[in-house]
Amino acid sequence: MSSCVKLKTAYLSFFFVIMLLVLSVVSTVVPPFQSPDEFAHVARAFSVSQGQMVLHAPDASASGGMVDAGLCEYGQLFTHVPFHKDQQFSKNDLSRALFPQWTHQAVFVAMPGTGYYFPAIYVPMALGFGIGYKLDLTVQDSYYLARIFSIVSICLILTFAFSLFPPNPVVLVILFFPMALFQFSSATIDGVSFALTVLVLSSYMRIARDRESVPSWVAIVLCLSVFFVATCRTNLVALFAMAFVACIQLKRKSMLLLCGLLFIVSFSWIVYTTVSTVDLRVLHGVNPKDLLVRYLLNPQEFFAILWNTLTSNNNMGNYWAGSVGLLGWLDTVFEDVFYWIMFAFLAFAGVLSVSWQYWKKYRVNICVLICCAIISVLLIFLALLVTWSGYPTTLIKGVQGRYFIPPMIVAAYCLSRPFELSNKIHKYLLVPLVLSTLVFSTVTTIHVLVWRYYIVSTNSNNTLSREPGSSSCLPNW
Repeated sequence: MSSCVKLKTAYLSFFFVIMLLVLSVVSTVVPPFQSPDEFAHVARAFSVSQGQMVLHAPDASASGGMVDAGLCEYGQLFTHVPFHKDQQFSKNDLSRALFPQWTHQAVFVAMPGTGYYFPAIYVPMALGFGIGYKLDLTVQDSYYLARIFSIVSICLILTFAFSLFPPNPVVLVILFFPMALFQFSSATIDGVSFALTVLVLSSYMRIARDRESVPSWVAIVLCLSVFFVATCRTNLVALFAMAFVACIQLKRKSMLLLCGLLFIVSFSWIVYTTVSTVDLRVLHGVNPKDLLVRYLLNPQEFFAILWNTLTSNNNMGNYWAGSVGLLGWLDTVFEDVFYWIMFAFLAFAGVLSVSWQYWKKYRVNICVLICCAIISVLLIFLALLVTWSGYPTTLIKGVQGRYFIPPMIVAAYCLSRPFELSNKIHKYLLVPLVLSTLVFSTVTTIHVLVWRYYIVSTNSNNTLSREPGSSSCLPNW
């Protein structure tokens, strides 16, 4: 094994161990069910572990599935804290969570917001729940086993992605945002979808760099990763454009056919779930499908509402804060200076890693990335306009900063070149900068979470919007 390969292996191993350690520590601080819509995601993961791949809707009910009554009992123990900044978890609260057991009695739970997601995205958590249920562990032990499977999967995906194409400093800074660390550590699909987005970009850039010399399995990884991302985050369906461009650059018809087939399956899944999912959370009198057609036929109306949204109520600042870190059910904030410091880390990483040679070498691929990033952002606003904002409206409601993390990752691959340890700026400035970002973000996140959930209430003067899909109270399990 050459010294170069040994060095690469050492760095990848270091990254895997550090990420696994950081996420494990953060996960021990984050109480169960404190990520937006985590109740529904956990229920869906459990239903997948029991072989329920799609949701169904009984008469007069939203789409959902069957889960064990013990999981419902466990979930109820954590419903008093979200949206209530003056509420924390006491020692008695945490002690009571140790006791719920699997009852092996199935009850129906509505979870319409998860009905649009392809079940494969839930496999890591479903494995944890499946093993815990089979071994008859406590519900809490099974829940944390699901978290462990999810965290290990995320670390493996990211490490594999960086083995295909080295990360750039901006991507790492984004992955070290408190919001990303929090979602990585929670029992939702956000963490896996973030990691898969990085895998998409890494395999895409590997093909852009090596072209015909790339083995076919890299293209297969790219196409499958795009499929999994697009079927759990509909706004990222634009990433199929990257896959098509990469397959064309490979000059292999079989890979192009595979990409086309997965695109058809992905589009069919999106249409099927859109038509079949019954969602009673938002009733504004107009069918979302009719609204979608209206805005597609009248794009000027959509862009007028979008412009008004971006220029109203400091929404741009809120989106930035949300992408960096509005934790919990959007009720856990950092000091204002923290967001400026994270912006400084991101800006310095971008400025120090900008390369004209990189842009020139990958100009075609970068143009595709820019288009994909823009389209995915527009689709975020369009999706929430037709499903969550009502009609008529002058503002797009329900947009959260964490939705922009995948497009930010896509944009990051446009802006800066990957790490080159032979470059003195990278070795002596960017490596310490990225490590400093990770340490600062992790320590501050843990500090904020401990004070939010276990010690004293945070400042409640800043009222934040709720998760799209959440009602005035949490699911009555």
